[in-house]
Amino acid sequence: MSNYIVVHKPTQLILKVIASSTPPTPDKNNSFHEASIVVLNHYYKLHKKALVKGVQVSIGELMHSCPSFHDQVSKGKQSKVQLVTARIRNELAPASVDRESSIQHWVNSNPDANYHDLSDKFLTGTLVAKAYLNKYR
Repeated sequence: MSNYIVVHKPTQLILKVIASSTPPTPDKNNSFHEASIVVLNHYYKLHKKALVKGVQVSIGELMHSCPSFHDQVSKGKQSKVQLVTARIRNELAPASVDRESSIQHWVNSNPDANYHDLSDKFLTGTLVAKAYLNKYR
């Protein structure tokens, strides 16, 4: 029984590893590459690292880390293609700033400002702006 690596053709990502006694038939979305124990060991190392990051392993990464798999897939052809791994990270959430501390900082930074300026800056009412000015001056 042979092991095969299933590759999603449009994205070139490795979906899974299957075992089959007959070679699977490739279709328009998936290709199958026979994998030896050495190739599988390389794949599982890469897969373990990718799981931590929440991504999948690409066939290019496996070809880069395992020369025998590179030779098998490229069928001995030499190329000047370099592996470029571009991963998009999740955006960092902006740090939450306490409204009252930001108002206090603004009042201290603008000693000549009146309650209308404070009200316009932080969209408070004039009564609340007067209370903040009395509290922080």
